[in-house]
Amino acid sequence: MSRARLGALAAWSARDLWRRPGETFLIFIVLILVTFTAALPPLLFQALSDTAQALLDAGPSLVVRRIGPAGWMPMPEAEGVAAARSVRGATEVRPRIWGVAASLQGPLTAVALDEKSAAALATRSGQAMLAAGQAIVGPGIDAAPGGRLELAAATRREFTVTAKLDVSDSMAAHDLVFLRPEEARVLLGLEEGQASDLAVNVFHDEEETAIQPDLEAAFPFPVRIAARRDAAGELKARLARDGGLWMLALVPAALALALLALTAGRGRHEGRREAALLKAFGWTHGDLVRLELLRALTPAAPAVLLGLASAYLLIVWPGVSWPAELLFNWMSLPPRLDLQPANSLLVFGSVGAGVLSPWLAATLWRAAKLAAADPADWLADEGGLA
Repeated sequence: MSRARLGALAAWSARDLWRRPGETFLIFIVLILVTFTAALPPLLFQALSDTAQALLDAGPSLVVRRIGPAGWMPMPEAEGVAAARSVRGATEVRPRIWGVAASLQGPLTAVALDEKSAAALATRSGQAMLAAGQAIVGPGIDAAPGGRLELAAATRREFTVTAKLDVSDSMAAHDLVFLRPEEARVLLGLEEGQASDLAVNVFHDEEETAIQPDLEAAFPFPVRIAARRDAAGELKARLARDGGLWMLALVPAALALALLALTAGRGRHEGRREAALLKAFGWTHGDLVRLELLRALTPAAPAVLLGLASAYLLIVWPGVSWPAELLFNWMSLPPRLDLQPANSLLVFGSVGAGVLSPWLAATLWRAAKLAAADPADWLADEGGLA
């Protein structure tokens, strides 16, 4: 088909749509709303999955916690590190001091700066080491450098904020308060030589499961081991379960799309007369089918793209807070969700195909009926032929 002929068909379809601006605008708006409603739940839960996976990837392979009859217990730092390092396959063992502390801004996570964290923060915040009574805060905490921050856990302490991390530094540091190890212990009720847990890294992810029995047997006290892979699997299962409930929002969208497709498939009486005239003037069956497809795609394609873009921006636009408020009751500044481009393209493709397929199928059905009918019958019905 020549480019000139295709241009003529496009101009004809645009003229036909311009003759019915109200109907065209209604189709355009309905398709935007249907696409937006269909794309928002899968994009949201894909973003939550990608964000959680990024946080898990930034953490250790295994976390070892000491447990007792009442649950968690402080970990003897030297004894725990020695036991973990004795297990073949453990490439790095790091004691961690951290815990949740109350503040005027809600619960925050107090973390002790070890050598590895201090070196990384020195590059980002420009401060080599914290002095007594000082703290570095994450980007989600409302505290400027030079301000005061009061935390309460086992004890109540007040700290001077010396630096605040940028939003782009690390998603995992969003609501963290970095303290000196000795001050973090006092705040959290730990004694000298005690840690909250142990972070253990392995060389291959496959070793996470294999090393757990040996690692558990190496400690002289009961421990509970959490693997990154297990946490990721549980998280994806939970998101899939919750996402299925949110997909109920697609029911009204599917009904609206079905009604729209049914309307397109039935066609209009004047459309039959126009098709009869065009065939009488020498238009081919293929020309009529292509004309109907252009009429359908002219409002539908931009509407679907706009609906997908609206759903995407409503999730990843900087400063968007409704997902955290709705799902987690997180009223402070939430971290920006991480939506991987490849995963978002998969959602775009599936939702776009799901919206356009019934619309185009109904259009093709109508076009096939117009192309297969005898124009003399329709013209005779209109009184055009005796």
